[in-house]
Amino acid sequence: MKQLFPPLLLCATALLGGGCGSVEDGYQWVISSAGMDAESAMRADAQKTIDGLVSAYQDRSAMAFMSWVSDDYPGAPALLDSAIRRSFSHFFYIEINCTISSVVPSAGDGTLSVNLQYQRKLGDKDTGIINSDWGSTNVLLRKEGDVYKLLQQHSPVLFR
Repeated sequence: MKQLFPPLLLCATALLGGGCGSVEDGYQWVISSAGMDAESAMRADAQKTIDGLVSAYQDRSAMAFMSWVSDDYPGAPALLDSAIRRSFSHFFYIEINCTISSVVPSAGDGTLSVNLQYQRKLGDKDTGIINSDWGSTNVLLRKEGDVYKLLQQHSPVLFR
């Protein structure tokens, strides 16, 4: 009969940040959250937040958008709320497509640094022209309750 203690110790070590490895028999222990490994779970959490922000922005719903923004957003969330409302009134067409390139957790403060590739189309009411741009940007998300919220946007700013 095999001992159960070494694999349990291995998993406990992994949960405490010691990593995960293979047991001699070839069994591998993986940290999981709702059936996902830790990296996939972080990526899914980030995707949920980005999807919520993009959907609310495209739908021109300031209230829904701001529900995805942290109360600690730099310069006060009210300034972002005012900026996006101006955008909603200035653009007749808004389309944003994002792809997450990477998600990097911080060292213990509950934040995720998310690198995004985006393509954005904005229809200007004054000119009637739909302008397109694309690029890469970073956003910082922080866990608040059971969801991640937008804490910071880096230049180029995706939501303006």
